[in-house]
Amino acid sequence: MSLGARVAIAIMKKDLLLEFRSKEGFLSNLFFCLVVLLLFTFGFDPSSDALRQGRAAIFWIAIAFASVLTLGRTFQRESADQAIEALSLLPLDPGWVFLGKFLSNLLIIVLLMLLIFPLFVVFFDLTVTWRFWLFPVICLLTALGLASVGTLFSAMAESSKLREVALSIMMYPIIIPVLIVAVQLTEQAIKISGDIENWHWLTLLLVFDVIFLTAALVIFDYVLGD
Repeated sequence: MSLGARVAIAIMKKDLLLEFRSKEGFLSNLFFCLVVLLLFTFGFDPSSDALRQGRAAIFWIAIAFASVLTLGRTFQRESADQAIEALSLLPLDPGWVFLGKFLSNLLIIVLLMLLIFPLFVVFFDLTVTWRFWLFPVICLLTALGLASVGTLFSAMAESSKLREVALSIMMYPIIIPVLIVAVQLTEQAIKISGDIENWHWLTLLLVFDVIFLTAALVIFDYVLGD
C-alpha cells in the first residue's frame, strides 16, 4: 500500500474514532433529523396528500441540514490544534488528505441515513415493497455528492469566523441538483405500485458525483496550499 493510501486511511480512522468517542456531534445530528421528521409528521394530517407528496423531500431536508453540521466539523480539530499547516507539509499529494476526510464524512453521513430511514418508514407509514432496493443506492450516491462538496468547502470555510454560515452559503447552491435528483428517486422507491420510471435520474446522480468528486480533488490542492 502506498504512503498516500496509508495516510488517507489513518486520517479516516482518526476522524471516525474521535467522532464516535465524543458522541455529542453524531447524536446531535441524529436527534436533529428525528425532530424534523416528528414536526412534519404531527404538523400535517397523516392521510393528507400534502404529506404524502412531500415525504421524500422531508427526509432529504433533514439529511441535508444534519450533513452540514457533520461537515462543519471536518477540519475543526486540525484548526484548533494548528495542525492544518502540518497537513499541507506532508510529502504527498494533498488529494490523499482530502480522501481521508472525504471517506470519514461519507461513512458518517451514510450511517446517519441508515439510522433515520427506519424512523422515516414508521412515521410516514410507508409500505415496504420490492423497489426499496433502490433506496440504499440513492443514499450512497447522494452521500458521495454531499461528502465531496462538503469536505472541500469545509476546508475553504475553516479560516472564516462564521464557519458554519460560510459552509452553508457555499455548499447548498452547489448541492441542490443532487438533492432534487435524490427526492425524485426516493419518490420512485417508496411508491406502492407501478414500475420504476425515469431511470435517467440515477445516471444523472452518478454524473454529478463524478464531477463533484473530481473537481474537489483538483481544487483541494490549492485550498490546502493556501
